[in-house]
Amino acid sequence: MDKINKIFKLKVLDDSVYFKITFLLWGLVHSVTLGQYVTSYASPIIILWGGLLVIKTIFIDRVNLSNKYLILVYAFLASYVVTIFLNRDLNFLGNTKTLIWGVIMMIALFVNDYDKNKEEVLNDICRISRAVVIATLIISGIALIQFFFNINFWSPRVDGRPMPQGYYAARLWGIYIDPNQACNVAIISMMLSLVVYIKNTLLNRKLLIFNIVVQYIYLVLSGSRGGEIGFIFASIVLMYLVVVYIIKDKIKGIASRMIIGFVLSFIFTFGLISTFPETRKALSIVPNTTYKMKQSIDNISSGNKDKDKEKDKDKDKGNLTVERPDATGSNGRIELWTDGFELSKKFPMFGVGDRNLMIKAQELMPESSITDQYVHNGFLHMLISGGIVAVVIMLILIGIVAVIAIKKIIFNKKYNEEYYVYSSISILIGSILITTIFLTEIFYQNSFTASILWIFMGYLVYLNKNEDFTCE
Repeated sequence: MDKINKIFKLKVLDDSVYFKITFLLWGLVHSVTLGQYVTSYASPIIILWGGLLVIKTIFIDRVNLSNKYLILVYAFLASYVVTIFLNRDLNFLGNTKTLIWGVIMMIALFVNDYDKNKEEVLNDICRISRAVVIATLIISGIALIQFFFNINFWSPRVDGRPMPQGYYAARLWGIYIDPNQACNVAIISMMLSLVVYIKNTLLNRKLLIFNIVVQYIYLVLSGSRGGEIGFIFASIVLMYLVVVYIIKDKIKGIASRMIIGFVLSFIFTFGLISTFPETRKALSIVPNTTYKMKQSIDNISSGNKDKDKEKDKDKDKGNLTVERPDATGSNGRIELWTDGFELSKKFPMFGVGDRNLMIKAQELMPESSITDQYVHNGFLHMLISGGIVAVVIMLILIGIVAVIAIKKIIFNKKYNEEYYVYSSISILIGSILITTIFLTEIFYQNSFTASILWIFMGYLVYLNKNEDFTCE
């Protein structure tokens, strides 16, 4: 027993922040096309480490099982056990893997070290935020270099499917595997930059501002409409906080401050969003110019500068398309959602299982749009995968956290550092949940965005000053 206790007293197990940072960076590398070739090798280590933390949380720290949040977490995981049992004849091993990842993320990431005080937790938030900011600045910075210098190529994903890299079809992929997911990463990075800026810790504030600019440019060039909606939410609430802070001593009534704050924040946000098309055009001047300069140098060196045919052939190559050709349509999402909802009706209560969606679609709805791709909606994916039971449990969990956060933000009377850190994290979670309407990568997924959701929702629960996470 002493040997076991010594193992769990190791720094990497005694303090979960090391696992959280590692898990986030592992998930971020997995969102990079070439990164997927190496992340699979680290998966067994992540699972073992996370499994030990789960054991420590439940059996050694003995976190209070009467906690309302944990009851919901356990209920959600238990509902998926039922789903696996009901669909045991189909992909049992794959769905068990989904459950294992779910247990790790919803316990090892969501539950915080019970013996830490508030200042230690705030420091952990900053340590995690700094790691994410630095890593995302590097990856998004590479993407902008690709854009400005017209560096575009195709790279095979780990499953063999070729993926565009750089700027392709009026969308900035960079080295990410998907610009929609990458846009989410950009929003997360901006919000965590604000957290570090507010705490005024080790990172230089000029570097944080630079990162916000880089991520904003990436967001504009990504062409992700779902990401833009998430950004609209973040911008509205952030500007609301700014306006309310400015007028807090001049207007005492909460209702009046709310109205003024939201009106001005809506005006600012939609004014900012309206500049996106012109911003894209302005940014495209740089790659167009570098392309033309390169062509001039190549023509001079090859002795073809006076050939009119070559000039006519190449003169438009450098003019990048900055508006998506499919921007006015749903890009197939409406059809995916409709077919997905029809499939969910066949397994209403406990769903069909995360790894069985396409298999069942091929069997029961062979002409549907979801036979070879996901539904691009995290909540609908959860409905199909885990059924109504899973959706209700998850919405209750999210709803409890959201209601408390809204009350704390709106009815706040202390405009201190902790309040703005708390508000920034709340905005971050809200943005992720909004973009989940357009992406599948949250529930039942071990993605970077999903890990951010569980880690920082756990910190919101801690900062709500509940006493539930105390030792028995």
